Amino acid sequence: MAKTSNLPHTIPSVETAVPAFVGYTQKAEADGLSLLLKPTRISSILEYESYFGGRSSIENITVILGDAPARGVKEINISNTEHYLMYDSLRLFFNNEGRDCFIVSVGFYGTAPSYGDEADPYNLGLRNGLKALETYDEPSLILFPDAVNVVTDGNDDPAFYHLQQMALQQCAELQDRFCIFDLKENISGAYDLAVKNLRYRIGTSNLKFAAVYSPFLVSSFHKDPKLSSFENSIYNSAGESLSLLELCFTSAETDLLNTYSEASDEETRIALQVMLYQGTGVIAQIATAIKKKLGTLPPSGAIAGLYAMVDSSRGVWKAPANVSINGILGLTKEISNDEQANLNVHHSGKSINVIRSFPEKGVLVWGARTLAGNDNEWRYVPVRRFVTMVEESVKKACAPFMFEPNDAGTWARVRALIEDYLSGLWRDGALAGAKPEQAFFVKVDLGESMTAQDIVEGQMNIEIGLSVVRPAEFIIIRFSLQMVES
Repeated sequence: MAKTSNLPHTIPSVETAVPAFVGYTQKAEADGLSLLLKPTRISSILEYESYFGGRSSIENITVILGDAPARGVKEINISNTEHYLMYDSLRLFFNNEGRDCFIVSVGFYGTAPSYGDEADPYNLGLRNGLKALETYDEPSLILFPDAVNVVTDGNDDPAFYHLQQMALQQCAELQDRFCIFDLKENISGAYDLAVKNLRYRIGTSNLKFAAVYSPFLVSSFHKDPKLSSFENSIYNSAGESLSLLELCFTSAETDLLNTYSEASDEETRIALQVMLYQGTGVIAQIATAIKKKLGTLPPSGAIAGLYAMVDSSRGVWKAPANVSINGILGLTKEISNDEQANLNVHHSGKSINVIRSFPEKGVLVWGARTLAGNDNEWRYVPVRRFVTMVEESVKKACAPFMFEPNDAGTWARVRALIEDYLSGLWRDGALAGAKPEQAFFVKVDLGESMTAQDIVEGQMNIEIGLSVVRPAEFIIIRFSLQMVES
């Protein structure tokens, strides 16, 4: 009986939207074994909770109010040892049709988020979590929402950009993944400063392997805060403590607050708290501001979900743009056409993809550029990710040909295998050209992709050319008017 060949008959495309979330968790354990710094694949929020726990509890919130009589909310401060972002970012991922992903826990709630020391395995942090991904082949996207909450000296944080540079370097070395970055706009203060910091700090290397998205999103996940979490930490602009009673402008509010203070059972206190929050007074304003603060998230988690959705429904060659984001109430900043023009196209080449709110359309992702925004080849996210998919898929499919005879017969089989794969992608609309020969070429032959010396050294070189479709980023309409002749 003839032996069955182990050589592949077709090339399956590798998964393109399996993100790795690097950050802090409530716990990290499975079957009694620690999952710290161990990338773990999950497929639902329930599976995440069984291994890593839920959201961090917020018990201490500081409120800064303006001067009387208006007493508007000026600032809400929440300790970064209580406020972690990965859990809610993961919820946005699944809400936007994300599927499987990897979780890399780098520490537990109550620990101040840090970048860690990549040379010190005992100093856990985001850098070591990123490093843990190097030996895993499946992740195709990298993001770390908790990085924006790391507090260092000053607004310009070199370590934040060094972390991003490490991620870019990993993508360049492995050639099988892509980064989704956030601006550090929540700590940098002025929005323009956050943009400037990114463009001047991230460097110029490997920028084609990442895309940046902005502004932050306001999610719909958080419930009303507990009154006890902020009632004893309210201050005016001069730093003087204010009591809740001082903030009551009507007798009805005062009576509600007194009844709340005297109530002994939790159920009654919660009901009275809801009534206080439903008014229009300062206490209600504080509760609304805190809820918005707790619901504010960097966009990377939602964007990873949209990558997965677009890849599944249209293909990795379709730009993940002009699509709406689920699970959010709005944006932290409305960006105008003029502002977007500067963010999307810049002399530095470091493009930032804008998320915008449009009347009757909702919140849409309105950009699809990599950080290499001035690079003619790698300007667009779908082009970079599509080529990564093809390269990784072909490499894996050709692995069984190792140690086969390096002769014309093997070359013909390899060429036919790759051409069949690329023809399928062309029929799906991933490659431009009226005919397959206009859309791609595959060279595997002596004198084309190999020399005689290559064959002596056991090398089979494959050269592939692709005419990748590019997004219609600008639609230009030209018209003229024909005037009526007298």
